[in-house]
Amino acid sequence: MKIWIVYDSKFGSNIRIAALMQELLSPNHEVHVSYAKKISPKAVLATNPDALLFGGPRRIGKISYTLRSWVKRYAKTLQKKQKRMVKIAAWETRGEIKPETANAESKMERNIYEKNLKTGELWSQLIKMLPVEQPPQELLSLSIINETSLGNGQLEPEYEAKVRTFIQRFEA
Repeated sequence: MKIWIVYDSKFGSNIRIAALMQELLSPNHEVHVSYAKKISPKAVLATNPDALLFGGPRRIGKISYTLRSWVKRYAKTLQKKQKRMVKIAAWETRGEIKPETANAESKMERNIYEKNLKTGELWSQLIKMLPVEQPPQELLSLSIINETSLGNGQLEPEYEAKVRTFIQRFEA
């Protein structure tokens, strides 16, 4: 199967995730990886891919603009050419969701918490735009712990195991 992995990344976490996915998929598939800002949807489609994995950061309860707009343009290009993907899957990275955030007293913290709850719906809507033969698997959501505005947080300790399981389900 020919697979494209397209990601958005600001501080490098999603580059690491995409590289791990490529490493896991490469023994059995032709795999290409690109930063969403560096490849057009038309260029990906010109390679006649079977599958697409895409992901990036959740920013204040929203899918990153770069990734969201890339996927929308890709979906339009697929529809124009009347093509369907065999498989698609998506992942996100997000700030750590802490139990105390649910009980946040400040209006800003509460708004961010509520937006984060709705992000799953946004991913679902984005994924549904893509014509695909097989139903997409569940979104992989990975935490960035100890995140600051400088972006020096780290992927959760279990991220590699979660990505391996995600890829095993994708290949099944």
